[in-house]
Amino acid sequence: MVYGKRVEEAWHDLRRLLILPLCHGDDLDKIMNRNGDKSHNSFVGGVLLCGVPGTGKSTLAYFCASFASVLTPSVKLIDVSCTSLIHKEVGGSEKALHRLFTTIRSSAPCIVVMDGIENIASPRGNDTTTEGTMDRVLSTLLTELDGVDNNVGFEGHNSPKVPVAIIGITQTEEWIDPALRRPGRLARSIFLSTPECDARRRIFAKQLHNIDFKRDIEYPHLSTVELLWDAAATATDGFTGASVVAVCDLAKIHASKIFMLERSDSTSFNNTEPFMTAALVFRAIKELQQGKR
Repeated sequence: MVYGKRVEEAWHDLRRLLILPLCHGDDLDKIMNRNGDKSHNSFVGGVLLCGVPGTGKSTLAYFCASFASVLTPSVKLIDVSCTSLIHKEVGGSEKALHRLFTTIRSSAPCIVVMDGIENIASPRGNDTTTEGTMDRVLSTLLTELDGVDNNVGFEGHNSPKVPVAIIGITQTEEWIDPALRRPGRLARSIFLSTPECDARRRIFAKQLHNIDFKRDIEYPHLSTVELLWDAAATATDGFTGASVVAVCDLAKIHASKIFMLERSDSTSFNNTEPFMTAALVFRAIKELQQGKR
């Protein structure tokens, strides 16, 4: 069984594996090369971010690119939805991949985020297409990836090349061909787990920090919004971060519906504002647990 990491731990790994060599390559060269020679490798690293939907893989990848651009303003983000690279015509997908890597080379230094990378890197031998399209697409991807070091940068042995980092996003590394996960490609896999209780509480606190909270008779022991955060975090064990946000959004919708209904039924208009109760939050939790919206 593979145990996932918290977002904080995954972020620490991304900083070490990608941002450090991407943004501080010269400093690393000074440490590693006694004569002051600079590295001639353009591909500084590749990582697979794995985890069930809603664990924050894409958000973390985009934050990584944003953080790198703050440290080094010339760093760009290239966001790729890998499903858009699949074309019906024979050879179309391979051409799309070649155009993508041509863009990557011309845009370096950059971080490339490839969402749904399993669409172009599924294990070989499972291709059900009549033309063997997916196996050819994978071979093209590997060739282009290996060619980054040979085609980025300036002519001349002593000229440093411009760095490129790649983050692949998928649910599990089992969907990815082992050839893509060897050293020199996307060698490191980082598994994001669902948030722990403390992390879920922080999400509830962020989403519900400015609400008008009122105590209700169904949950009288939850007299403050802080107690509500604690109880809701405990009740959402196994929820992803996106699911916790969905709970808060659904509870707000329920509160708004009740407010509008009461105002429409009132014989006299009043200026009361919508308010949140613990009962509405736990109603939203139960509905999401049952798969109802």
